[in-house]
Amino acid sequence: MSKHGEKIRPSNASATRLHPLYAMTSNERHSETSVPDVSQAGPLDAREFLNLAHDAMIVRDMQKHIAFWNRGAERLYGWRQEEVLGRSVHELLQTKFPQPLAALSEELLDTGRWEGILVHTAKDGRRITVESRWSVARGRRPSRP
Repeated sequence: MSKHGEKIRPSNASATRLHPLYAMTSNERHSETSVPDVSQAGPLDAREFLNLAHDAMIVRDMQKHIAFWNRGAERLYGWRQEEVLGRSVHELLQTKFPQPLAALSEELLDTGRWEGILVHTAKDGRRITVESRWSVARGRRPSRP
């Protein structure tokens, strides 16, 4: 807003849309022209941020056990986070790989990432084809034996 109360728009407003992210409690309501006071809210932690995503996001340890399962994963696969923590991700989802898991794991360790198509099984038995992207957390890449 300008000091005169008019909305300020970029010159290419029809092509540009900004979607700010605010942390606020569920009972707070704000009109589109007000700015919520988030000075006391603090930044979102990583888990809260990942739960905002609509995509399924699964964090696993190097033993392939589930350490985090976001709400997107709950919606896609049907299991709640409490049901899956600590379980083997590939056993739970009955993962079908495009090549042997050992080869994918080797690429992940060598490059820090892997991308490809996997087939998973949901809680209700549906087969789901997914575009999967794996990354090793920066600064935590294990050394090769």
